[in-house]
Amino acid sequence: MDYTVKVKIDDQDLYKFLIYHNFRGAQGKLGIVIALLAFVAAVITYGRVEMLYTVLYVVCGVVFIIYTPLSLKFRSKRQFQLVPDLKEEMTYTFSDEGIVSAIKDQSVQVKWINLFKIVGIKDYIYIYTDRLHASIIPKRCIEDYEGLVDFMNLKTPKGKVKIK
Repeated sequence: MDYTVKVKIDDQDLYKFLIYHNFRGAQGKLGIVIALLAFVAAVITYGRVEMLYTVLYVVCGVVFIIYTPLSLKFRSKRQFQLVPDLKEEMTYTFSDEGIVSAIKDQSVQVKWINLFKIVGIKDYIYIYTDRLHASIIPKRCIEDYEGLVDFMNLKTPKGKVKIK
C-alpha cells in the first residue's frame, strides 16, 4: 500500500524545524549550558563583586537564551522568502521502494535504506536524508498518521525511526 501526503509549509513550520534541529545538536545544548552557567555566576557573584560584573553575567545568559531563537526566527523568514520552492506544495509518496518527493515537475526518490533517520515530535515528522537536511511533514497534512508510522517502521532499517 502506498501513502501520499500533500504538504504546504510556512515560515513557522520551518522555524520550528530549525529550533528542533538546533537545540537537539551540540551547539544548542552548549548554548543552554553557557546561559545557565552565566546565570549561576550572576547569583554567586551578586554582592561579592562590582555590580557591573553581575549584570554582565545576566546579559550573557540572556543573549545565549534569546539570541539563538531570534536568529533562527529571522533565518526562517529570510530562507522562506529567498527559496521560492518552499512556498510550493510538495507531494510525498511512501511506497515499498522508498519515498518520492515531488514539487512542480521535479521528483526525487530516496530508498528506505538510504534515509539517515525519521523523527516524529508533537506536530511534525522530520525525514532526514543526511545529518543536516530533512523534509518537514506537519502531522496536520497526514490523513492516516498511524498507518503511515507503521509503514515507515516496517520499511525503514531498525533504529532509524524515532517517533513519539
